[in-house]
Amino acid sequence: MRMLRSRGYNLRPPQVNNDGRTTMWTLKYEAVKYDFFLFDRNGANIRWYFHQRKPPLELVNEVPAHGLAGYELYGRRWQVPDKAEETLNCLYGDWRKPNPDYVRWRDCRAIVERYPWTGERRPPD
Repeated sequence: MRMLRSRGYNLRPPQVNNDGRTTMWTLKYEAVKYDFFLFDRNGANIRWYFHQRKPPLELVNEVPAHGLAGYELYGRRWQVPDKAEETLNCLYGDWRKPNPDYVRWRDCRAIVERYPWTGERRPPD
């Protein structure tokens, strides 16, 4: 963590789900925000948690399991789903046509469970 801070990254407190596991880490660098989620296997799917502050909700999300492919962005190489279009369809539906009224915690098609969030944020190590 010190190394990231020394290189100009702003680390935010990690998010913790209702069972106490850290499920998301966030950092910001040069006006770009990076969210890193903990992914679990759930049968043929990949599962992750998303937390909404207002209203306080824990959202369990799933998409079909996939491999990874390289992608260039902001001068760096990232790993993205190898079935990117399929994954985007699972998340947003018709993602090629922007929906100005889209609200992540309400409209995401990957949400399989939602309930009140009682978790917390932990200070970064």
